[in-house]
Amino acid sequence: QPFSDAKGDLGSFNDSTGNLDLHQSWIYVEKVAKSNGCSWDWGFRADFVYGSDAQKTQAFGNPDDYDNGWDHGRYGFALPQLYAEVAKGNLSVKVGHFFTLVGYEVIPAIDNRFFSHSFTMFNGEPFTHTGALATYTCSDSLELYGGWVAGWDTGFDQFGNGSNWLGGVSLAVSENAPLTYISTG
Repeated sequence: QPFSDAKGDLGSFNDSTGNLDLHQSWIYVEKVAKSNGCSWDWGFRADFVYGSDAQKTQAFGNPDDYDNGWDHGRYGFALPQLYAEVAKGNLSVKVGHFFTLVGYEVIPAIDNRFFSHSFTMFNGEPFTHTGALATYTCSDSLELYGGWVAGWDTGFDQFGNGSNWLGGVSLAVSENAPLTYISTG
């Protein structure tokens, strides 16, 4: 992606200074997959976002322009998550289009400490993945992740024959301090 060097060029978040903007208007539909340990359960999630941030969170690199055709000026729509999930006991598996595990900052504004984003978040980390991701909860303090994704920020198609590993480990050092290592390659 190109770096932002002009007002409103879509090269970073909050790149339209001096304007009163609607950055994110968010709606989602969700059924959480909850397993009692003995049986399988299923779930799903679909997120829709509208605003000046939406164009920056769209999938790119797909020939069918997955959600890129929904724009008008600085504003647009995006579908950052659309996945199904199955769970049994300590194992859950997501299949579809979902937020990345990589990085500290995230797309939903309410989950970030600050309104602005770091240079690295916009230019050096994925926002979403499409593929399959398994999560295994070993204990109250340890989770393992592993799966296959079709590259970074793609819709339901591989970009440039993308085929990536996505996985890692999360360890709760204390009640309020997790230590997470995620890799993709």
